[in-house]
Amino acid sequence: RGRGLFSKLKALRTSPQTREWLEASVAVGVLKRERPHNTLAHINALRDMVKTEQEKQQFEKLHEMVVKHLSPLHLTHHGYIEPEVLFKNVSHKEIWDGIESHMKALKDAGHKVFLNSGTLLGLVRDGKLIDHDNDIDLGIILDASDEDAVVAEWATFTQEVRDLGILCEERSEPHNGMLRLLPIMGYTCDIFPAWFAQNKVYVFPHTYGEIEPKDVYPFRTCNISGLDQPAVPEKILAINYGPGWDKMDPLWKFVRPAGFNSFMKKLSTLENA
Repeated sequence: RGRGLFSKLKALRTSPQTREWLEASVAVGVLKRERPHNTLAHINALRDMVKTEQEKQQFEKLHEMVVKHLSPLHLTHHGYIEPEVLFKNVSHKEIWDGIESHMKALKDAGHKVFLNSGTLLGLVRDGKLIDHDNDIDLGIILDASDEDAVVAEWATFTQEVRDLGILCEERSEPHNGMLRLLPIMGYTCDIFPAWFAQNKVYVFPHTYGEIEPKDVYPFRTCNISGLDQPAVPEKILAINYGPGWDKMDPLWKFVRPAGFNSFMKKLSTLENA
């Protein structure tokens, strides 16, 4: 039973985690097709341990085994994904039409909405939606400039999206800083809060004051999708995905800046609001 194996692994875990423990955790996750986020994180931890050429070869062999065992499934942070639902296997025109429809509804309501995270990365790096991705990311620039006001405005924005009829109510988590809009061709579409404060940009959950408002707004029109993107997308992508953002890394792992911890505590007050 998967749960029993994970419980046994937890009991054996040490600090710091050993290579043997991480390999066992990856094996259980892959065999049971469970806990994809942790499995991917532990594969990354193993890669980070590589110091010698021999260790590099051992890691590559392990990764090849994982890919081969899971085939045709793809391991992502979102799950063990069937290939037919990945962007590389579908037409993008209808997806872009749906994204444009959502963005227009929000823009017509007076909001500043932009292409964000993986959706932005695909356009800038690959000139299209990322082949192995299967969701859409947007951002909304709020007018507030301090965390308490941002949380209050985010709650108001949630109701406005609901009133527009494009909120996927049962899948949204405003208390976790994420609203899910109605699916586009079956694909999830998430929107996240952003704001400016003291000439710094905050885009939850990846950018915490590292760039300036002029790097984001006024927006620049994407010459591929025709939709709004940050003024200097390369800067926000380097923050979100690291200095190697322009090279595909299927094992990329996301680490939320610790600075957002207080904001998340304030967001949590919306859970039962």
